[in-house]
Amino acid sequence: MVDDLHNAYEARLSLLTHVANALEQETRDYLSELVNTNQVRFRLLETDDFVTKAKQSRSADPLVEIEDQIVGSVMVRPDAPPAVEQRLQDVFSAVQGNWQDSSDNGGATFPTRCLLCLIPPQVKPPGWDARNDVPKTFELRVCVDPTLPARPPDTGDVITTATEGRVLFGLHGIRTHADWYSDLTDLGPKHGWLVRTGRWRFGYFPIWLFVLPFAREMKVRWFRKVYREEIQDRDVDLVDGQHPSIVAHSFGTYILGNALLKYDWLRFNKVILCGSILPQDYPWDRLIERGQVQTVRNEYGMKDPWTRLVRWFVAGTGPSGRYGFTCSHERFEQEEFAYDHSEYFEKGHMEAKWFPFLEWQLPLAPFTTISIGRSQSSRPWVLYAAYAVLIFVFVLIAKRCGLYDGIAGLFARVPAHTQTTYFEQRDSFTRRTTPNAIYNEWNDSAKKELKKHLERGGLSRVADRLVELMDVSILIQATPASDGELRVGDSRLGGTPDLPDNISWPEYNGVAMALVAQFRLDDIAAYNVDERIPPRGMLYFFCETEAIMTGTDGIGTWKVIYYCDNPSSLKPASIPATLPKKSRLRMCRVAFANTITLPPAETKEIELLKLTPVEEKRYAAFPVYGFEAVPFHHLLGYPATIQNDMRQHCSTTWNGLDQQKENPKVHGTTQDLEKSEWRLLLQIDSDKDGLGALWGDAGRMYFWIREQDLQKRDFSHVCLMFQCH
Repeated sequence: MVDDLHNAYEARLSLLTHVANALEQETRDYLSELVNTNQVRFRLLETDDFVTKAKQSRSADPLVEIEDQIVGSVMVRPDAPPAVEQRLQDVFSAVQGNWQDSSDNGGATFPTRCLLCLIPPQVKPPGWDARNDVPKTFELRVCVDPTLPARPPDTGDVITTATEGRVLFGLHGIRTHADWYSDLTDLGPKHGWLVRTGRWRFGYFPIWLFVLPFAREMKVRWFRKVYREEIQDRDVDLVDGQHPSIVAHSFGTYILGNALLKYDWLRFNKVILCGSILPQDYPWDRLIERGQVQTVRNEYGMKDPWTRLVRWFVAGTGPSGRYGFTCSHERFEQEEFAYDHSEYFEKGHMEAKWFPFLEWQLPLAPFTTISIGRSQSSRPWVLYAAYAVLIFVFVLIAKRCGLYDGIAGLFARVPAHTQTTYFEQRDSFTRRTTPNAIYNEWNDSAKKELKKHLERGGLSRVADRLVELMDVSILIQATPASDGELRVGDSRLGGTPDLPDNISWPEYNGVAMALVAQFRLDDIAAYNVDERIPPRGMLYFFCETEAIMTGTDGIGTWKVIYYCDNPSSLKPASIPATLPKKSRLRMCRVAFANTITLPPAETKEIELLKLTPVEEKRYAAFPVYGFEAVPFHHLLGYPATIQNDMRQHCSTTWNGLDQQKENPKVHGTTQDLEKSEWRLLLQIDSDKDGLGALWGDAGRMYFWIREQDLQKRDFSHVCLMFQCH
């Protein structure tokens, strides 16, 4: 137990450190006018101390409930505690009502007061709230140190408080902890600006994340969230018509620029850009005309190599930090410097360039509705080339390790030159295009590759028996078809059937069933070498989808029809008025191929192998079912089950048994119910893009038939089952 706690606490230290550092910066910002910020320190509880406290507290959940895992201390002068305590209690949500005297003062001899606070959302790393093993609170301690010198009186020649409406944000780039924020925070009050940087730290952002589009998009959404929090903060003194200003550098300019285009409700007064990586044609002039920003200053460096190169690696970027923007406007200014990427952060530069621009007084431009398009940025060809090299290296390694040919052979289907579907030979309905010899060659090769991969996957003991269980199925690829694209009698999923005069559209309780599939068996013959399915004729699958979805399905809510006469007598059926629109499935043309399948892990076949627990895990993770195809429609073979084995349920259905309430021996022997007489006939997956159907929670429907009925071509006792997640 002790070792488990020790390891669990050690595993969270990086997260706790992130929160502690962010809390320290927040506290420094909140107290910048009251105390020497060097006296603000946050620390973590040492691992051994945590384990000791856990044993002493006997807490049910020490990882969450021990309160001083994160502790912040503020050393103050004797005259400062009331103001400091009030300030911290105003900005942090206290769990306890007031400050309390603390017996634990961290080893100091000074009086200490303690406040227990909730960890605020702005300091939490991604995923923090989703965890159930992190603390919800932290401790704040104020220690009175009589040795600290008194704060020098104001001389009157500097402004120490911000003027109303003068709020300035900072937004840093990648691979930095934004040390320049501290200089900006020092200078801001002297010029009457409230500088807000606490929430605007998104941590050290590595290059490998920077090149990933979704990681950059996450930061754009983060910007929107932090902006809203800042505007709603009681310390941000903005009234109607007043907007904050912002200084953005490098990746910060990318975040800012993309957020402004995506969320037109974002408003800024002054915008300062340095080391920008936005495209040169970014529409600052249009944003100014729209009133979304009031004035913009771009500072670009002639010695900055990174802004010139970034467009070759990252989409949506450009060298505006090297050559400037191409747009112009009376409220838009640019200045070139002999700087590299990060030379803009000297206090002298801020004083000489930034704050005079921030003092520029112009009438407020109202917001107007103007459509603004995206910049035409170049493609990151170097990144694409790097991806190509990585793929090439992966394929090369796979080939040398024998994985590439093995996987390709395992899922190999009938060679393309021997596959002739109805779409390729519209007038050759009865010609078998896959000779038995070629099929047998593929089948033998698949078995050899399967055994090889079973042995590599740690299933050598049962590899031969699993190969014997392998079954070939007919994979169905469905593609939406437009009206008039398919001929009468074509194989299809969904849509309307082509029926002879002597067969009517099936109904259940006066409601027409939906067509699930119509197969011209000549089309399947090339992949049906052992003729388990009839080689000629038509096979139709219908079901009452509403009954299936509501769980009221039973015998009669589905129907499978085999028509063995001449398909030339078929005619397109008219859609019955009793067929609900929501039950109709989108018509899809189909193509066929062979693939291999193995029994699902929970079936009787696998149970009889008596796998060890280790082998069970290996088999469950073994990727040989061909189920990686999504959606996975197929005829014959083994099913891709979502829950349990369905065959006994099929038996109970046709024997009139209630599987949950009655003993199977009442109407048939246990042996009759358990024997594998039922086999999969057709599996239809959820297919939103093709059929336009979702069976429950991404479920599947399975048509089952007894082996003896399939051999007799009797489809009157087919059983329909449905499973979902």
